Amino acid sequence: VVSPDVREKLLAGEISLGGENRRVTVLFSDIRSFSTLCEKMSPQDVVTFLNEYLTEMSDAVKPFGGYINNFIGDAVVVIFGAPQAQPDTEWSAVAAGREMKARLEAINSRRAALGDEALAAGIGISTGKVVAGQVGSLERFMYTVIGDAVNVAARLEAMTKDVPGNPILINAATYEGIRHRGDLKIDDLGSLVVKGRSELVHVYAVGGEAA
Repeated sequence: VVSPDVREKLLAGEISLGGENRRVTVLFSDIRSFSTLCEKMSPQDVVTFLNEYLTEMSDAVKPFGGYINNFIGDAVVVIFGAPQAQPDTEWSAVAAGREMKARLEAINSRRAALGDEALAAGIGISTGKVVAGQVGSLERFMYTVIGDAVNVAARLEAMTKDVPGNPILINAATYEGIRHRGDLKIDDLGSLVVKGRSELVHVYAVGGEAA
């Protein structure tokens, strides 16, 4: 029902309504045209598929310290840096995103063997300041993060469908945390208009291995 990290904080009485300022990296992933896909499936088949897919995605982020904040249908929201602080959140998120893509390829291989169409998923990653803590009421609350970084990650994910090759899109703060790595192919897409935001966002595309 809750992640092990949140569970331990709850049992220790360390979490109450309210939050604390944190710098985190947020990963947002979503399956393309999921609603259309569901039209061809029974509700039970949709649940079975989602459980398989979300299990694979959960296993992908776990080795990198990602906290799965929420499942929104087929969308996955993962936080790096809360509730437990961790170093190199930018690289952890990008590495997790790449593993998610690798696992999706494996899922598509199994689907191809059954004659099912391949799936595509976008991934957006944003680093920034948030408030992390319990949000809601004393009768019903959840541990989550609130801040611009969350919104930017979701918007970057949506933008991936317009970028050839469907790379992982990241903001400038995330890029600064991984720019020293020579094993990644990173393209500078420049400052772009992001829906729902007045200021431009400098966007970078993370592809496969560097040549």
